[in-house]
Amino acid sequence: MEKIVSEIIEWQEDVFSAATAQAVQDKLEEEAYELWSALYNMEGIGATADEIADVFIVACRWCKMNGMDIESVIRAKMEINRGRKFGPELPNGDRLRVK
Repeated sequence: MEKIVSEIIEWQEDVFSAATAQAVQDKLEEEAYELWSALYNMEGIGATADEIADVFIVACRWCKMNGMDIESVIRAKMEINRGRKFGPELPNGDRLRVK
């Protein structure tokens, strides 16, 4: 993961070197909305995958600009998730968090 994150950051810093923190935050919000829209409108796997990638790409830059390493952020969140308790499996395969 470190390699792709480094490639993403390098590309962004080359292409969008003047982007402010606010511009990156705005772009992250825009890409998150586009992902939601692709899911809501059932635009298909390809369109949804593109939007997931866009969110991740911009999130990498946002983390970097805010002094965070995205891999560390993900690992920390996964540690929280692992400690959570979930109820029984629902008919759709999901489980609701109980703790």
